[in-house]
Amino acid sequence: MNKPIKSVLWKVDVRRSPIAELADKIHQAKQKGVKQAIFVIEPDSDYPPHLLLSWQAFAKQHQLVWVA
Repeated sequence: MNKPIKSVLWKVDVRRSPIAELADKIHQAKQKGVKQAIFVIEPDSDYPPHLLLSWQAFAKQHQLVWVA
């Protein structure tokens, strides 16, 4: 017997842009009552700060818990 998923932690690479496909999956999970959070993996090397800002805006738009 499969247990329903209660929560999801989305792990994403900061160097990749937020995409509509992920937004669709987040919406589907939300419709099922799944609690969701996002964890952005940051590389050891420098990266443009706007990349992190894009993910923060995405998380806020989709009401995701930001995991630092």
